[in-house]
Amino acid sequence: MAYIPPEIWLYVGSFIPDEALSQIRCVNKAFLDLAMNVRWREVTITTRNISQAMRILHRISDPFVARRMRALVLRLATPDPIMCNMTLDPLFLERRPGSHITNLSDFCLDSFGAVLDVFVSASCRFLTLSTLTLDFSLVAPAYRLRLEPFFSSLWPSIGHRLNALSLKGNLKGYRTLLRSAPVLSYVRELSLELINNPHDADVDDDADVLLEAIAPFVNALSPRLEDLKIRSHPSHSLSADLSPFFIYLSSFPVLSSLDLHLVLNKPFCDPRGLQALIANTSPTLQKLGLRLNPSGFAMDSMVEERLAPLLLDSILDSDSFTRIESLDIYPTREPEGPLIVLSFLRRSSEHLKEIIIRDRYFHVEEVVLVVEAASECRSLTSMQFNVWYLDILLLDRLAVKLPHLQSLKISTVESSIDGFPVCISFYGLLTCIGRLTLINNKYLFIQELKSRSYVGWKLMDISVCYGDREVDSETMRALGRSIPSVTSFFGRGHKDFKAANQKMLFANSLGSRFDGLFCSSA
Repeated sequence: MAYIPPEIWLYVGSFIPDEALSQIRCVNKAFLDLAMNVRWREVTITTRNISQAMRILHRISDPFVARRMRALVLRLATPDPIMCNMTLDPLFLERRPGSHITNLSDFCLDSFGAVLDVFVSASCRFLTLSTLTLDFSLVAPAYRLRLEPFFSSLWPSIGHRLNALSLKGNLKGYRTLLRSAPVLSYVRELSLELINNPHDADVDDDADVLLEAIAPFVNALSPRLEDLKIRSHPSHSLSADLSPFFIYLSSFPVLSSLDLHLVLNKPFCDPRGLQALIANTSPTLQKLGLRLNPSGFAMDSMVEERLAPLLLDSILDSDSFTRIESLDIYPTREPEGPLIVLSFLRRSSEHLKEIIIRDRYFHVEEVVLVVEAASECRSLTSMQFNVWYLDILLLDRLAVKLPHLQSLKISTVESSIDGFPVCISFYGLLTCIGRLTLINNKYLFIQELKSRSYVGWKLMDISVCYGDREVDSETMRALGRSIPSVTSFFGRGHKDFKAANQKMLFANSLGSRFDGLFCSSA
């Protein structure tokens, strides 16, 4: 083979799919290098399995591997006693002379601390690390004493290298982490995920953590933050009110992405801070996520009633949200819901490329109004919404009003005959009649599709779901026949239902080969 400079091989390799690199890694050094980059650019370590964590730490302690790592996910979890009972590699866990483990609990605690020590020792080699995810939500209270010295030792090694930081845990875990005074000079992306632990809840203490630890931490980063995500999880126990936390937040002058996924099924007494955050950042935002709903949990009707005016008041300023390119919103189930969507569409029409409308199911007449407003968004290429039932006239309107749309996802109500109930009561009879009507609508929709051909539509990918479940292949193939431009179902890049399963099997076997090649202990 003629000599080809490594730079040319690397350029050629940049066009090769990641899943194929393992098969050609032995061709030359350049392809091996690329395969190593794919395997180690993102690493996940969990302390649940001590032996596995030690093996991965051994690999990334090697500078040849460490220099390829760009993102690291560290899940700090209380070790599994079964995994703790396994023999650990003596290269990484040196026993103190004369030490004696009297029970499995002590052994697990000692092993957990050993993993943290090895991680800190290896972290000085993470010279290219820029993204760190710390999940400390599964650490038992007895293990928390090991976390504060770990965090204090970790930040000097990697804190100045990070551009993106994601944190996930309960509020007591956040207190422990922030006591270590992290220095994060270059962080531009921050994600906070707040877990409510019903077995470790103290409302007064949690409120103090929000105001005295987390809010000052966010405010210290706010002048340079470009991406902020805040998510809270539902809790059946009484949890702290988040509204004072938002009131305490300062301004974010360069924020371009704001993603709020907040569960409001618990007290949220004062919405002023949240409203101010949304309104004050609106002139600079390009990406906005407003999922202010409990995601399946019952929402207090009074909270729902306050949420609609909050969203409407946020768009009163004529300069608000004019730069939005991506919008992900829950518009509430209140009567103002369609008006909220229409207002956001009109305000962001100049740059909007993607809109996702979640959790609210619209009537066809309401969706037609949304499509009409979306037609003014000349850059719109991706759309997702929920509708009570499929209607051929809606598809006609989409094709006419949004001819440049490339991706479309529609969720509708269940209309499958799988598990059809037996009618044994009046309520059951009504349920059966309702489902028979939906089934009839489905087949009517498919029959009407046969007379349609949306030749001018540029749609490339389409997804239709019953809630979170994909519709049947018959419906999808009927859509594919009527929309000639479609080349992909459900974002898979193809229309073959069998190929989806085959691709998954191939990916699993590929991962096994990669792990066998790169994860073995030295």
